[in-house]
Amino acid sequence: MKDVGPNKGRRASDWQGRASDLQILDDMAHIIECIALTYTGEAKSELSGLIARLEGDPKIAASFAAELAKLNEAMSLFRSDKYPHATSVLVSVNRTLWARALGKG
Repeated sequence: MKDVGPNKGRRASDWQGRASDLQILDDMAHIIECIALTYTGEAKSELSGLIARLEGDPKIAASFAAELAKLNEAMSLFRSDKYPHATSVLVSVNRTLWARALGKG
């Protein structure tokens, strides 16, 4: 496979400092997958867990304040059974997080 794109020439150690960013992206992928499979209960539970983990670390909470606000909005929408709108908010946050991880945000 060719070494191209934004990660060209990066070593695995370059990603270690960004492990929390990558874990958040992985969590978001799992939540969106649950929604796609209509596992809404699991999606709500996972989203609640992600919010709790982010809010539980003041440094991360400060760094992801805007995203946390949107995640809480999505949770509120889920609790109101407004799944399409909640999903749209989550996908928007996911795109923002990816842009940030890729240095575009």
